[in-house]
Amino acid sequence: MSLKLPEHEFEALEEYCKQYHRGKTELIREFIRSLPTYKTPTTEEPLPDND
Repeated sequence: MSLKLPEHEFEALEEYCKQYHRGKTELIREFIRSLPTYKTPTTEEPLPDND
């Protein structure tokens, strides 16, 4: 997965990750799971090899 962000948004994400010792992937997955349209899978799906 690739994600294009304006430089200031990327810098804000980087700073947040450093400040709270969190990974970018972890934050994106957490955000997706918080969406009202997200449905919990019945079984755990394997993660893809690419990030």
